[in-house]
Amino acid sequence: LRDLGYRGCRYSWSNGRSSVEQIRCRLDICVANADWMLWFPRASISHETNGISDHCPVLLALHANSKAKKKVTRFETKWVKDKKCGDIISTVWL
Repeated sequence: LRDLGYRGCRYSWSNGRSSVEQIRCRLDICVANADWMLWFPRASISHETNGISDHCPVLLALHANSKAKKKVTRFETKWVKDKKCGDIISTVWL
C-alpha cells in the first residue's frame, strides 16, 4: 500500500489545547494499492479546515476523466408516420 499524501493542513488532529499543552498529529492517512492507483491516477487528498471538531475533514477527490460521451442519434422508421415528425426533426437535429 502507498500513502496518497495530502494538501492543506499539516496535521489532521489536535487535542484542542494551546501553547505547550497542544498536541497535533496526522492521524488520518489515505492509502491505496497499485490497482486502485491505475484506476484513479489523478486522485488527491486534502485536509480541510476543521471547525469545532478535533479532526480536520479529509476530502478525497478522484478527478475522474470528464470526457463527454458522444451522443448517439437514433431514428425509428415508424416516426415518419407521425405528422409532427418532420417539424421535430428540423427543430432538434438541424
